[in-house]
Amino acid sequence: MSYSKTALDQLESGQLKDFEKTYQQALDHDSSDMLYSLAEELYSLGFSNYSQTIYEKLLKQFPDDDTLKINLAELAIDQDHDDHALNYLSQVSSQSPDYVRSLMVSADLYQTQGLFDVSEQKLLEAQRIDPEEPVIQFALAEFYFNSRNYRKAINLYLHLIKSGTLEMSAVNLVERLGVSYAEIGKFEQAVGYLEQIKPVHMNSDVKFELAFTYFNLKDYQKAVKAFTDLRDSDPQYSSLYPYLADAYVELKRTDDALKAIQEGISIDQFNEKIWQKAGQIARWPVKMIGT
Repeated sequence: MSYSKTALDQLESGQLKDFEKTYQQALDHDSSDMLYSLAEELYSLGFSNYSQTIYEKLLKQFPDDDTLKINLAELAIDQDHDDHALNYLSQVSSQSPDYVRSLMVSADLYQTQGLFDVSEQKLLEAQRIDPEEPVIQFALAEFYFNSRNYRKAINLYLHLIKSGTLEMSAVNLVERLGVSYAEIGKFEQAVGYLEQIKPVHMNSDVKFELAFTYFNLKDYQKAVKAFTDLRDSDPQYSSLYPYLADAYVELKRTDDALKAIQEGISIDQFNEKIWQKAGQIARWPVKMIGT
């Protein structure tokens, strides 16, 4: 058994002191392939400092290995050492087989720095080099989604879904597509995708989007049900209460509308939209409340 394998066994069984000794023996005696695998395993277990030591050692042996440089750049980003990350990434030539991966890592780095235009250009360059790579399409779609550029995101999500990719990196692409359509006001398209998502896979934001879509389609019965489902699972989601009240009003259930607003105020007394709705209710004729 290699020192690397023994070190991992010791780490997983909690023998930390023995691990430290065996880890050092692995550095001194194991092959470069074994060490590379050990570094990957340690990173996945959250021991990135040990991975970094291995990658640095290997890079001294193989100074032209761009994979090692990118791995070290990713570790530097995790540690908020952006300058170190950029230094490693700048060493990857555009002729390198790993260049596209370096562009993806660079895009992540620039996005965390708030340099969104630079991040987008890195992703677009990667797409030009490998236009059919799903990982690049997904990264670009997520970039546009998070930048609220939903129209561009829609085209990319649609392409991925049509090619058979429904989920990537634990992200449901059908959900993303439905939300994107809802955000640009295309509610008919949105509801068709949002209704495909199983309730167990819906987070509060998606539940809100589905309820909001029903509301905009004037399907107030479904809107009330969806908003109340969201309220029951996440009562602190204060944005739902004005819309729930409006849906009740449309169904002529004004007592329920008043209760929804009162509940919203109790949850979030600083929500301006809830208070605006409360002000509207206060101006209703007395006989309207209770009809």
